[in-house]
Amino acid sequence: MPIYVFGQMINSFDSEPGETYWSYESSENADPALSYVNNSIVSDPVIEGTGAMQLNYSAHDIEAWGGYAKIYHMHPDIGEVWDWSGYDSISFSYYNSVPQTLENRVHLRLNLSDFGDIADPANYTGLGEYYYSFHYILDNASGWNTITMPLERNDSWDGGGFNLTGWSGDAGNGEVDKHAIAGFHLEFSISGGGDGDYSGGTIILDDFTLTGSKNVLTNPGFELADAQDDGFGWGSALGGGHAEVVTDASMAHSGDNYLSIGVTDNWAVFYSEDSIPAQFGETWNFSGFGKSVSGGDGAGAFFKLEAKDAAGTVLGTTGDVAIAVTDEWENHSVEFVMPEGTVQMAAVIVASRWDGVACDFAFDDMFLMSMGVLDVIPPDPVQNVSATPATYYNLVTWSDNDGEEGETYNVYASTEPITDLSSPTVDVVATGVLEESQAAVHYLHYPLEDTEVTYYYAVACMDAYNNVGEPGASFGSITNTALGVPTISLEPPADFAADGDLAEWYDSGIVPFELGATDNSYGTPHLGFGTVDDDNDLYGTIYTAVDDDYFYVAAEIVDNVVNND
Repeated sequence: MPIYVFGQMINSFDSEPGETYWSYESSENADPALSYVNNSIVSDPVIEGTGAMQLNYSAHDIEAWGGYAKIYHMHPDIGEVWDWSGYDSISFSYYNSVPQTLENRVHLRLNLSDFGDIADPANYTGLGEYYYSFHYILDNASGWNTITMPLERNDSWDGGGFNLTGWSGDAGNGEVDKHAIAGFHLEFSISGGGDGDYSGGTIILDDFTLTGSKNVLTNPGFELADAQDDGFGWGSALGGGHAEVVTDASMAHSGDNYLSIGVTDNWAVFYSEDSIPAQFGETWNFSGFGKSVSGGDGAGAFFKLEAKDAAGTVLGTTGDVAIAVTDEWENHSVEFVMPEGTVQMAAVIVASRWDGVACDFAFDDMFLMSMGVLDVIPPDPVQNVSATPATYYNLVTWSDNDGEEGETYNVYASTEPITDLSSPTVDVVATGVLEESQAAVHYLHYPLEDTEVTYYYAVACMDAYNNVGEPGASFGSITNTALGVPTISLEPPADFAADGDLAEWYDSGIVPFELGATDNSYGTPHLGFGTVDDDNDLYGTIYTAVDDDYFYVAAEIVDNVVNND
């Protein structure tokens, strides 16, 4: 798959961090003259930036198991932790400038304090769940080397990861909680049996970083298995067509496998099946390589991102975003900002086409990542909200918010002054009105007969990051005439029979819904598909009623052509 590597510097060691940054500690019975770590910043040698940290160390074999000396740094804000969950590895470079005095006696440990299971970190002074790593490098010749370890528990004893030895710290869940790292420790440990000897040397550390791909997909290149429903991170749903992993190295963008998906007059989706944690305000990017394998115009391929709550209910979505697939492998992407209430998200590959033309696509090397929270500040209230009366509607207008770009506007109406958008008296007039439109039509309807109505209006701005500001309200109300329209009657015809004879409806006094070429019950022209010449060409009269048991419908349709095939 394409290599997307990201890094976050923990410490570049380019400058002195301040007196309170590092804390120092030796084993309980050690002689301070024989057990210490003295650190300083040097400008040569370095592997990154302008400085590196030099550690002059000595460890005293005074305990029954040996002894240690270490420096460590805990989160500066009591009770707070670092979130390293966006990275999969931790890395540092070292230069062993003076090997230790007693060969094979002292080794270096990079240890982590995990506070994921600490109920009250602000009132806790322990190590948390304490993970060790073991690096037998202090006898090496001078020269720069880099150590990279996965940020996970694998109980390695040879520098390949982190080991929950249980020697120190408190019990937890047995996993490295990358979102709750409270501190890191550089420990020099000497082996022995309390014989009183000691060993020391000098090592230089630099470029202490979090590294690794931020791709959260378990199986981005579909290489882990040859079928989608296999527990390897993907699932499918078919309205028709097909979606399956195919093994063909000559066809795949990389590796042996790729996704084959296609339809004819239908839809098929392939989606990330794992629960992917997400949060309000995060911008997520979904990308991957795609190509058309059916020729034609390449239309019918889409990407989609969905934001969900804890129960899996979709709170927001990009919808199907069309991607311009050609007959060559090309990278395509879509972005989405998670709305309020988001707990998890999903990425979806879609094939959908309804014009009788078959489409077939190949996808490979998919990449899904959070780009972080870019903006969580709500826009200002909308200014200059007002309304102008017209025939059976009010035109609501406002001024776009200065300083916003890519924002949309939601328009609300109520028969009472608007102070709370969740009030049951507040109706939604329009959502997602684009910037620069600055207007929305509020059609006025009233049951059965024309009636004067009075409304108040408000407009709220939603910025490009899905932050919604407080609504700006109109100054006062506006009164206009609402069009009387049919409603669903609460009194069905007393002698109703489902016999095709509409006489009981004609005599019921129920006002029907009427749909015609030039007019209808709501005062707007015909909006259906195709061309309708006049009311003789197509006209519908639809009666409706409801009681505690049934919903009643009767329809009389006039058409100048009847197709009985």
